[in-house]
Amino acid sequence: MARLSAPGRRTAVIAASVAGVAAFILAFAAIEKNKDSGGGAETVKVVVATKEIPEQTRITADMVTLADIEDVNRESGALRWESDAVHMVSSQNIPAGGQVTTQKLIADRPSVGLSLSIPERKRAVSVSISEVYGSGGLIVPGDFVDVVAVFKKDDLSCDCVQPVARMILQNVEVLAVAQTYVNSQGKLQEGSDEGDANGDAQPTAKSVTLAVTPEESQALAMGDDLGELHLALRPLSDDSKTTVTEMLLMPGK
Repeated sequence: MARLSAPGRRTAVIAASVAGVAAFILAFAAIEKNKDSGGGAETVKVVVATKEIPEQTRITADMVTLADIEDVNRESGALRWESDAVHMVSSQNIPAGGQVTTQKLIADRPSVGLSLSIPERKRAVSVSISEVYGSGGLIVPGDFVDVVAVFKKDDLSCDCVQPVARMILQNVEVLAVAQTYVNSQGKLQEGSDEGDANGDAQPTAKSVTLAVTPEESQALAMGDDLGELHLALRPLSDDSKTTVTEMLLMPGK
């Protein structure tokens, strides 16, 4: 085979380089054309958060929307419909724009129980009650009450033991009566087969659960242990608190 001269070799190298550049340009143009014609990466619609959704938050319609993302970026269990997320409860923090997946949600509200209905910085404390002491059994979840404790107290003036009534808490929310409570969706929910989820009073209920601060829970527990607790039902529009003097039943009264 005849060998090319030096000028011939240079010409061949230049021709090969030009051909390579031309091939690259044609391939790039084909890719761009394919993208413009809709032949790019496949996209899918998934549910994303419109704003940050904190952990243990009931999701409302304004918190989620549909967004187009590349299928390769879709997270496992990503929801495809907004309705699948509404009324569910987040099991973890979901950042704004983050995909809403089944792994980030609690299955349903009833499985969570009463905990999500407790107001912030409050505790749910249950106390024993009877129809006589609980406003005739007419108290229902969502009502507000005052708590009066009646107990025995030594009276040195008469060297006797006197019944004493003391208002220990005022304007306290009733979270549950027996096993019925108002869930975070504002609906009555039964925690067991007991109770009445129709919103009716429960005259035979033996316990009431109240929303109190950690400090108030101590007074409530002590009053329940040392004496009898009475619940005074408050008017719906009255949230005032008043100073009430301890009442001592005087001898002969």
